[in-house]
Formats: sequence, structure tokens, C-alpha cells
Amino acid sequence: SLAGQRWSVTTAGERDTESWKQITGRVRATGATVEAIVHKRIDVLVASALAVRLKTQRVRRAAKVGVPVVGVEYIEACLARKGGKLPAVADYRR
Repeated sequence: SLAGQRWSVTTAGERDTESWKQITGRVRATGATVEAIVHKRIDVLVASALAVRLKTQRVRRAAKVGVPVVGVEYIEACLARKGGKLPAVADYRR
């Protein structure tokens, strides 16, 4: 469980990938909470490839305050782990 962690999500409105609502549901399944605004107390920003390419406001803000930006694959890795340590954020950075 990632209880106590704060995550944010940006998808840039991509139609061929999961919706923001679906991704936030999966984040909540890990035990983390989802916040709409990126600030220095956010642990991770989950961003689609398009959001990173377009440098959405959340992606820019994450870079400014030092929040790591990861792909949706990081959620899957967190959900798939069986106890123990979390997957390394660095392995999933965008």
C-alpha cells in the first residue's frame, strides 16, 4: 500500500489511452491519494507520453518543484509488487 503518498495525474486528453478517471482509479487502488494540483508535497506525477511531449502545466510545475514524472507503467509495477520495496521511480521516469 502506498497509503500516505500524494500523486497527481495528467493525460493531456489523449483518446487512445486510458482516461484520467481510469488512471486515478488505479492510483487509488495502490493506496495513494490523487491531488489535482502539483506542489512540492506531491510524491509522483503520472503523465502520459503526450502530456510530457506537450509539456502540460502539471508537467512543467512538477519539473519546477522537483516532483518525479513517471509513466502509467509505474502504477502497474506498484500494484504488481508483493510486499517489500516499491519499484524505483528512476526506472519509470519520463
